[in-house]
Amino acid sequence: MLRDMRGTSTNSSAHKFRMMQLALNAVALVVITGALFAYFRANPAVQYVSQVVNKSTVVTWPVPAEPSGSRNPAPGVCLPVIVSFCHQHKVSYNFTVFPNYIGHFGQRDAQQDLEIYDAVVDVRCYELTALFLCSLFVPKCGPLGHMVRPCRSLCQETMRRCGFFLEVFGLSMPDYLQCEIFPESTDTDVCLGNREVKEAKFRAEKPVCQSGFQCDVNRCIPHDWRCDGHVDCADRSDELNCRVCKRSGDVHCGNQRCISQTHLCDGKVDCPWGQDERNCLRLSESNGDVGSGEVQVYRAANQSWFPACLAAAPLDHHTASEICSMLGYTVVNKSQTTGSSRVGRPHALTPSALLGGQGSLLHGVAQSYRAFQRKEGGLLREMKDCRHDSHRIHLICNNYECGKRRTLAPATKRIVGGVEASPGDWPFLAAILGGPEEVFYCAGVLVADQWVLTASHCVGNHSDVDGWTIQLGITRRRSHAYYGQKVKVRRVVPHPLYNVGVAHDNDIALFQLAVRVRYHEHLSPVCLPPARRALLPGTLCTVIGWGKRTDKDMSEYEPAVNEVEVPVLNRDLCNQWLEHRDLNVTEGMICAGYPEGGKDACQGDSGGPLLCKDPDDPSRWYVGGIVSWGIKCAHPRLPGVYAFVPKYIPWIQRQIQQYNDDKAPSESET
Repeated sequence: MLRDMRGTSTNSSAHKFRMMQLALNAVALVVITGALFAYFRANPAVQYVSQVVNKSTVVTWPVPAEPSGSRNPAPGVCLPVIVSFCHQHKVSYNFTVFPNYIGHFGQRDAQQDLEIYDAVVDVRCYELTALFLCSLFVPKCGPLGHMVRPCRSLCQETMRRCGFFLEVFGLSMPDYLQCEIFPESTDTDVCLGNREVKEAKFRAEKPVCQSGFQCDVNRCIPHDWRCDGHVDCADRSDELNCRVCKRSGDVHCGNQRCISQTHLCDGKVDCPWGQDERNCLRLSESNGDVGSGEVQVYRAANQSWFPACLAAAPLDHHTASEICSMLGYTVVNKSQTTGSSRVGRPHALTPSALLGGQGSLLHGVAQSYRAFQRKEGGLLREMKDCRHDSHRIHLICNNYECGKRRTLAPATKRIVGGVEASPGDWPFLAAILGGPEEVFYCAGVLVADQWVLTASHCVGNHSDVDGWTIQLGITRRRSHAYYGQKVKVRRVVPHPLYNVGVAHDNDIALFQLAVRVRYHEHLSPVCLPPARRALLPGTLCTVIGWGKRTDKDMSEYEPAVNEVEVPVLNRDLCNQWLEHRDLNVTEGMICAGYPEGGKDACQGDSGGPLLCKDPDDPSRWYVGGIVSWGIKCAHPRLPGVYAFVPKYIPWIQRQIQQYNDDKAPSESET
């Protein structure tokens, strides 16, 4: 054809030749474009990008296999999500587009910043927190290659529930990221979260106990708490209708033992761990560092408190001492019976075994008032049976015995090298709850009737005391605690030099409670050590808390208190183990753990106590440390690090003395 065209010399022939070239080029371009389109549909171009990233130095970001039927909405613009945070929390989309709302231009930078928000997701302040964070840091790529924003409702619910924790943990969102800038739509290509927020609200309104035992309408407890001898439900349904109980309405109290509710607080121990005779007495005005008021006894039949009485004789010193001792005090400051002008003088209690053998009351009260009529539990029965001529008892008791605990049952389940505690085992432990939903996130320890000791990193920069709630007197977080108390916070006092100079140094803080709490056998203070006390290497102490059992990303906080015994380590040795990580254990810290690992505190135990036995009285516990920091959990040569409490005793005492309020109401007055 070209020869024929060359054979002509007319202008029309040259024009035809150029037109033929253009036509051939157009056909070729159409064919190439069609081939490329077909290729990219079968093999999106971004897969080549993901392969390059996966082979780069970022080997810690595994790219999961693309789900069947998933398609890149805009090849060459949308990138597959490779941020591990979003994969772990199973976000509902696979492709993203950058830059994001925070200002990152790639997933690598977004991943690094997003990791610090793990703590907020871990506390589970809202089940959709991870979706909200991913939609900001790794936004969904829409079908036109556009950025799909989070829905306004998702932003509002996340910030309402989790804003407290963002502030406490020192995290924040850019000021321009106000929830009002986001749209609200059911179209997932317009915004994310509308459907998920509605589903979460529906689940909250109609809770379903998918695993465990449901009681009190909306409480779900583990199956093995059912018929275990400890009441976890307010309606007692977890210990009712147990197979071992033959009579309807009987309460199972452990070891195949069932009792009628009328046997509670009757002066006779019927349950194997004595829980039927626990917390049967109180003083009407206060039961804190000082106990005062009318003595009251609990009547299970009425489920309420009534005045305690004595028969037609005035109150003698020994009987007053015994009653104060039953309430946990060692000194009677004042005693009086109604209708009697006789007022007892202050005196110390004489030693007596109030709970010996199988938990029977008042062994060895010979020579006391009416002792010949008082057999085991007789004093409690006598105070419970009031007649018209009975004398009501009024007492002021001092010097509450700190650091005492009573083990109710043998430990059972292994947790992070330790064991699960039984209800009532650790009456000093406090759960720190945050935000409007009162979500657990840290622990503390009760040191006085108005003061809880914790870690400064559990306090952070938060200034609104209404955001905190302190729960005391519980062992199982998910159970109803008949003897527990929830208290708001009046003041928070972080150490002024926390994290100054050395990372994590001076990690200690105090909460002043809004009211004075009521002490009893499930709720009492721990002892503070003298400032001069040393914790020698090799000293065995016990760390307790509700923290995770492993340091895996998706593990959860434990529903029951766990305890583990760990030895104190030499500070120089600890620094040698941590030297390669550029971390320093100061004089304000102490290490505890094993060279081989296996036993340790973990995330969620923060702020909780490292408890040590008093060398002069092994039955008494003092707080030697506060859980502060660590690298992973229970790994070899990576021990837990604690704030060294003896160093901070002068500071603690100054704060309590400065802020203590003698006029603060007691828990009973609120």
